Amino acid sequence: MDHLFSTGTEVAFRLGYDDVNESLTQPDNVLRVLGLLGVKRDAACSGNPNGAHDAITQLGVSAAGGHLVHDPKEAAAWWSTHVFDKTFRERRSWAAIYRAFYRVYAVHFLLMHLLIAYAFAGNNLLVSACAGGARCIWPARPL
Repeated sequence: MDHLFSTGTEVAFRLGYDDVNESLTQPDNVLRVLGLLGVKRDAACSGNPNGAHDAITQLGVSAAGGHLVHDPKEAAAWWSTHVFDKTFRERRSWAAIYRAFYRVYAVHFLLMHLLIAYAFAGNNLLVSACAGGARCIWPARPL
C-alpha cells in the first residue's frame, strides 16, 4: 500500500484500511482464504483451523542455496491477489470541498447546541445528556 502511495497511484486504485478490514471480516471471504491455505471448511467452521498459522507464516518463503529466504513482496502479492478486495471506489471531485465545508460547520453547530444546553442546564447531567442526544425518560425528576 505504501509503494502505491509513493508512486502517485490514484486513491481509487489503492487499498485502504477499510478495504482490508472488510476483506478480513466477511465470513465467505475468510472461509475462501482458509481453503486456499489448506484448511477444510468443516474444520474452519468448527473453530479448528489446523495448519492455517503455519501456512500463513510460510507465505513468501522459498529455499535458496540450502537455506530459507523470505520475500515480503511475494507474500504481499499473495495477500493482494487472494485476500484483499477493493470494495469502494472513491471518486475525487469538487464536491469533496463542499462536503468538508459542511462537516466542519455541522460539528460547530453541534458544539454550539451542547454549549447552549450546558448554559441553561448547568450541572444538571440529565438535561445535558438529553440535549446531547441521549435517550431520556421524562419526567425523571423535577428541574
